Amino acid sequence: MELEDHEPSDFEPPEPTDIDEHELSDPDDHEPSSIPNLTHLQLEHFQHILAEHPLDHPIKLQQFYRDRHNEDIPLTTIRYVLAGEQVRRGQVIIPSNAMYPSVEGLNQTWILGTLCLSTKHSLAVSYAIDERSLAMLWCLVHPLRDTESPAGKLMQHVAIHQVFPMHVHARKCSSLLMVPSVVHSLRAHVRRWNDRSPTRFPIFNWVEPLAESVHQYADDAIARHISTDFIADYDPHRIGTLNTLLGAIGLNARNGCHNGSIASDIIVGILSRYAQQHFDLYLQRWQATAHSYRWPDDDPPLPAETTPTQLLQHPAHYGIIDCGLSVSRSFVERRLPHPIWEDPSPLMSLRKKEETARAWSIVQGVRWPFE
Repeated sequence: MELEDHEPSDFEPPEPTDIDEHELSDPDDHEPSSIPNLTHLQLEHFQHILAEHPLDHPIKLQQFYRDRHNEDIPLTTIRYVLAGEQVRRGQVIIPSNAMYPSVEGLNQTWILGTLCLSTKHSLAVSYAIDERSLAMLWCLVHPLRDTESPAGKLMQHVAIHQVFPMHVHARKCSSLLMVPSVVHSLRAHVRRWNDRSPTRFPIFNWVEPLAESVHQYADDAIARHISTDFIADYDPHRIGTLNTLLGAIGLNARNGCHNGSIASDIIVGILSRYAQQHFDLYLQRWQATAHSYRWPDDDPPLPAETTPTQLLQHPAHYGIIDCGLSVSRSFVERRLPHPIWEDPSPLMSLRKKEETARAWSIVQGVRWPFE
């Protein structure tokens, strides 16, 4: 049974591009003369709370504030402040003709990007790449307009590996709007942890990638992969099982399936798990591939067969230093978001759809192919 026979067949868009970037409006258009119901001292206290919990839900931030200062801040005011922070941190973009710092070592600059997988099923994939080694740090499938998951994945990666880059660069898009808050939250800690050097703290920048840059190379390579290889999997048995799952629900989808229905949730759950497993394997292949991009200033040039894995494992052999900033794992873990079950995050909702799809496949007697 061909995938094209069923409703979810347009999961692969004909031309994957960056997520539609809505330019942030001028903050002066949105900011009244004062924040309602918030004194200057309260705002200062809240900013401290936000720096310690940059990705937490407004309900959690309200609770943290109440526990520390024995008073409440209205949720509407908290949401107002958070919106203002996003606007403020999203203003400055380094133009493509600006001078970038030369990249000499590992963990000097991480590049973050997000590409659309399916507008119909509202799925995207975010990635991070170490600019010097071209090592792909992660690929995360998440809801299309999800601003929390890419920033949370960044923080999880930092906590596990206990290293933070000196620079984080990202092309502005809606899914990455909370990344600057993570970088800002860790700056003071990173500086204390690295001998208080005024130059040893992370810097975040929105960028417009140069035409001949690692950022553009990665964007083009992943977009090309989505458009050519994403649906054409390399395991015929698994793609056959995927077709069986989609086929069993395809007729229901054509007969009035709509967003929010059980059928719609099952389709999104199947496609999300399929996409994440696919990109987990893609990341492994990326790491083992000798990429065509080469740094023009390398002297001598890296051997043509050099892979990102080799550069990560033996950087000194290739004359590459590690510029990463040390961080405390426990410090970063304390800043990871706390789940709010009464108002789940977009990624939590997506995981629930995946579990719904898995339970449905068991009831239907169809093997779940994503274990």
